[in-house]
Parts: sequence; C-alpha cells; structure tokens
Amino acid sequence: MKTFYNIYRKVCKENLKIYNFKSTPVISLLLSKISYFFSPLFIILKIDPDIITFLNFILSIILIALIFFGSNDFISIAIIIYFICIIMDFCDGCVARYFNITSFYGRFIDGLVDIFQKTFLIVLFSIKHATVL
Repeated sequence: MKTFYNIYRKVCKENLKIYNFKSTPVISLLLSKISYFFSPLFIILKIDPDIITFLNFILSIILIALIFFGSNDFISIAIIIYFICIIMDFCDGCVARYFNITSFYGRFIDGLVDIFQKTFLIVLFSIKHATVL
C-alpha cells in the first residue's frame, strides 16, 4: 500500500499543470493546495469521485439550509462549510485524475452541483439582505 506522502506527492505533481499562478486566482490556488492534503485520504479509502461530489451536494444543501433557516449567528459556520465544499470540489477532481477516471456523468454532476450551490447562495444572500432593508 502506498503511503500518504507518496500519494500526496503524486497528487501535487499531477495538479501542478492545472493550478498555477498564471492561470488560477489566488484563493482558488490556495484552496486547491489545501485539498492536496485531503485527497490522499479519499484515495487511500478508495472513495469514488462521484461519491465525493454527492457528499459535496449534501454539504451544499446543509449550507443553504443554514443560511435560509438559521439566524445571523450561523453565518460563520456557513462560511466554513462553503470553504469545505470548495475544497471537496477540488478533491473530487484530484481523485478522478489520480485514478484516471473520467465520465460524462461525473463531469455533468460536478458542474451541476457547483451551479446549484453558487446560484442558491447568491439568491439566498439577496433574499436575506433584501428583507433586512
């Protein structure tokens, strides 16, 4: 069995071509680097990238529920969950590249979860701030 460090090095090497200072915003680059620490855990546990995307979707629903039904005290927890969702989005890509798994379904669902999450966040924050005014 490969060690965590060997998998980490391979993940970093594979993703270095994709995420760099020239083509990626700084916050995305930082979050992608953080995801390199979590991706080997998913790889060692042999978790499918589609399952990671599904977990990301579940976290997105929790995030949206916290913002919609929660008070302003939950906003800091929602922000942390949002960053975890972004890191998990990078993780599913890292795991897919590591195992060399690509499918139309995986790309479609990953994009759909991203659109769902970002759209509902914008709408919910707009609704929350519109009711305050």
